[in-house]
Amino acid sequence: MVIALFSVAVLSVTCSVAVKPPPMSQAEQELHRQSTAAYFLAYPDDQHGNTFIDYYSHLLGGHRTLEQDALAHARLDGNGPFYFNSQPEGTRLFLATRVSGTSRLGKRWNLRQWIHDRPSNYDAHLSWRVDHQGPKLLRLDIWPEGSNPAVRMTMQEAMDHLRLPPA
Repeated sequence: MVIALFSVAVLSVTCSVAVKPPPMSQAEQELHRQSTAAYFLAYPDDQHGNTFIDYYSHLLGGHRTLEQDALAHARLDGNGPFYFNSQPEGTRLFLATRVSGTSRLGKRWNLRQWIHDRPSNYDAHLSWRVDHQGPKLLRLDIWPEGSNPAVRMTMQEAMDHLRLPPA
């Protein structure tokens, strides 16, 4: 009996450990705020009361390939960055992309669902760092559907701005 209770307690603690998002520099935090503002301003005027939910930890726990799937989605036509910033000398980029809840990936992440007999429709705003180590997903926030920020370029065009240090 004691062993069974101990096993349940260990399992509960193990399953409830949250995955923290990667750390961001102060400059990246400011760029994330700017990309969040750009996402917010892409809502129609009657939806400017919307707020977001930090969803990185929640999704990563159940989707081991979250970052790879998000990057593959961002590389599809029409899914490139809506926000782009090249940091000093182009050695680091900050990008923001969107995943619609109606997309294949959005459906896999369950961004469209019914809760208490009411639709709960979300889209995702993703923030990325791209440097010599490649793209890194920094944040994933979900927002009520309706924001439609204009894609500025393809993901590859954005990554082509990166200047890698000489080998």
